[in-house]
Amino acid sequence: MTKPQKIIIDCDPGLDDAIALLLAFASPELDILGITVAAGNVGLEQTVKNTRLLVDLAGVSVPIHSGCPAPLFRRLETAAHIHGESGLKGAEHLPPPRAPVSDEHAVPALIRHLRAAAPAEIILACTGPLTNLAAALIQAPEIAVSIARIVVMGGGVAQGNATPAAEFNFLTDPHAAQIVCRSGVPLEIIPLDLTWQAEASSARLKPLVGVETQVARTVLSMMAAYGRKGRHVESDGPPLHDPCVIGHILWPDLMRGQRGGVGVDVLPGPNEGRLTADWWSVAKPPLPQALVLTEIDADG
Repeated sequence: MTKPQKIIIDCDPGLDDAIALLLAFASPELDILGITVAAGNVGLEQTVKNTRLLVDLAGVSVPIHSGCPAPLFRRLETAAHIHGESGLKGAEHLPPPRAPVSDEHAVPALIRHLRAAAPAEIILACTGPLTNLAAALIQAPEIAVSIARIVVMGGGVAQGNATPAAEFNFLTDPHAAQIVCRSGVPLEIIPLDLTWQAEASSARLKPLVGVETQVARTVLSMMAAYGRKGRHVESDGPPLHDPCVIGHILWPDLMRGQRGGVGVDVLPGPNEGRLTADWWSVAKPPLPQALVLTEIDADG
């Protein structure tokens, strides 16, 4: 039997983060060393609470580390209008959380795990703003050697969702996203171009209907509350952006893309937070390379 892949999940739950976490918790192929939490979809106090709720819901034991309460250089602007003031709209029935939160901050936790790891041993699964990871790479750049790859949900090559140019995670902390792009670590970016195809349609949710578990009931309740807005139009279900990160780690054959130079615009203005993908290597100077995934077997 293949040994489980060691991963650390960096997140900001969030409805789609919730599904990503539940998928990871249910996957014996993954050895989750810890969850590092940042502000993003809602404020830090609430994203940490939501992580605890989801750990309790799944009945697992995973270290939770509270991280950065704000982006590196921007004021935090949340997505509570999408995820609800709690960040887990539709899961209000869950009891108060009991899962403990580590006294160790997310940034030193990342540094500690990576310093102790063998070269290219740990996958970082990132589903929120990249503030925690960027801060760790700035404080201890030597940790990059221990990262097998960074799998990021962020950016939109064709269009954004927070602005016409920018996706929410990259707009929330564009400087952090740019630091990660320039880190030299193998990078796989899953942008909106792919995740908008991964809808939680009624047909895809149907197998959960009638499953009498708290997880199934909560997922259906959250997806009903999430709504049906996809590419800013009515669709057959909400796009599950963040679970694509865990899905790609588990089943890499489901997604396809191409390598190219990548960068993130950090200057204030209409393009702030925009992901640039240089497929033809025309940028001068050359941009850092990444695999940008744009196609998915969504039914799979």
